[in-house]
Amino acid sequence: MLLLLSSAIALAGFVAGASSSAPPLLELQAPPALAGQVTALRAMPPASWDGVRSLVGIPAAGAPIRVLLVPETDPLAERTPRWITGFAVAEQNVVVLFPGRVLSYPYDSLEGLLRHEVTHVLLARAAGGAPLPRWFQEGVALLAARDWRLADGERLLVGGIRGVPPSTADLERAFAGEGYAVETAYAVAGALVGELVQREGQGVVAGIAAGVASGRSFEEAFAVATGEPLDRFEASFWRRFQWRYRWVPFLTSGGTLWLAITSLALLAIARRRRRDAELRRRWEAEDQAQALAAVQERETAHAEAP
Repeated sequence: MLLLLSSAIALAGFVAGASSSAPPLLELQAPPALAGQVTALRAMPPASWDGVRSLVGIPAAGAPIRVLLVPETDPLAERTPRWITGFAVAEQNVVVLFPGRVLSYPYDSLEGLLRHEVTHVLLARAAGGAPLPRWFQEGVALLAARDWRLADGERLLVGGIRGVPPSTADLERAFAGEGYAVETAYAVAGALVGELVQREGQGVVAGIAAGVASGRSFEEAFAVATGEPLDRFEASFWRRFQWRYRWVPFLTSGGTLWLAITSLALLAIARRRRRDAELRRRWEAEDQAQALAAVQERETAHAEAP
């Protein structure tokens, strides 16, 4: 967890140190019932976008992004699964938010949700519209929007007990709800991209996106930007990750603790029994030696008698 927390701190410093410039052009649209949420989003300081654009490699504001705030009574909300709090249609420069669903992981504010979804649009622009792995998209958006927090670590610890995707391929499927919790998939993606940023520096995301935009595959762009094949990085990450969030929760669980205590108690009992047996053997040997000495004394005395 310390490794991931340090990556969040590094990104926070990167956001704070980014040069100030014009924020993305957002066209907010909402029904009157959500006017308060629109006002809150419009009040976001322009500097809060500096780190997001620098991370993905977009220096200018670019084309306007239409942001739709949709109430739960809207047919679009009724057709959209409840676990989806928002989504982006990058090729159309559109972001859709469901404010009534914000108070659920991984978002704790409407502002955080907006930054997350806008990051998807900006990352797609940086990649020239070319496809990117879902784990990379979500990890970058999560890291740019809200950093890696204690809540993410808790999700991974719970996931370590209940089930964590064992590979990047399984992580991709988890975002579609196949086999693993979507919340865990977000946390893993954030951890994966967080480690990438920590290891390779804060410009690695922009470097990969630019490589993809130039026509390289994601694997090729990753290798050029990092100097390491993607599969090697993934294998290294999953080895450490599985130890940290699978074995550590098991080793520190209550059942394991009692098992360890019981094992130590049984070991102590076995050692005590071995010591007792050794002591009994020593006593028996001493008794036999004393008995033999007594017999020899009697025989000697009998032989010396007149």
